[in-house]
Amino acid sequence: MYYAGIDLAWTRRGHSGLAVLDQSMNIVHLSEGAYTDGRIADILSDFQPLGAVSVDSPLAVDNETGGRPCDSLLMRTRFHGHRVSMFATSRSYMEKTYGGVRGEELAAVLEARLNLKFTRDLCETFPTAICAGLFPGDYPLGYKVKAGRSIPECMAGADLLLRRIESLGIRLSFSADMEFLRSRSQFGGAPLNRNEYKAVEDQLDGLLCAINSYYWKRTDAWQVFGGGDNGFTVIAREPE
Repeated sequence: MYYAGIDLAWTRRGHSGLAVLDQSMNIVHLSEGAYTDGRIADILSDFQPLGAVSVDSPLAVDNETGGRPCDSLLMRTRFHGHRVSMFATSRSYMEKTYGGVRGEELAAVLEARLNLKFTRDLCETFPTAICAGLFPGDYPLGYKVKAGRSIPECMAGADLLLRRIESLGIRLSFSADMEFLRSRSQFGGAPLNRNEYKAVEDQLDGLLCAINSYYWKRTDAWQVFGGGDNGFTVIAREPE
């Protein structure tokens, strides 16, 4: 059995991160690229049977304006004392800004090609909330690129995140990008440039999504927001 995660780009030209764990928590796939929905399905088809796929993107958006109730509930929830924020998602905003709701299109492809059903073995997730749920003592870890945070600071946060992921029992096998990150961050080399680091960040988010899939199907340590009609978000979290 395999458990996958996708950090899905909201535009077709953007890069997505993709990760797959086996049932022994080995990383059997870790990559990023400007993947089409069909290419994502091709990659996942090599890992059968798929127990679950978690996607960092809205997969069902029925509200024309405003935000989804599942997102509002998630933002009101405390994860070990921490609250997280996220974009309000509406169909009009997604269509105007991104040309459509890509997550819905991906979900349709995954159902047609791989028989993955939304709410059964396909869900939305949110890496920031996963970090708050699984690593509250280090939250927010500081690995995400944002205004006022340097790339060396992001690299240090990513290295801390990798160590926390290892503490879950994940057997890390690195992509070339991850090896590059760890060698630079541990041995004092020059920092990655922004594009190099973005490839690392996408893969880290994809890996967090794969961990979420594993927790959803193999543990009781998760919480769900939404019933599927307008979102279904699963967040891995340790008990309080």
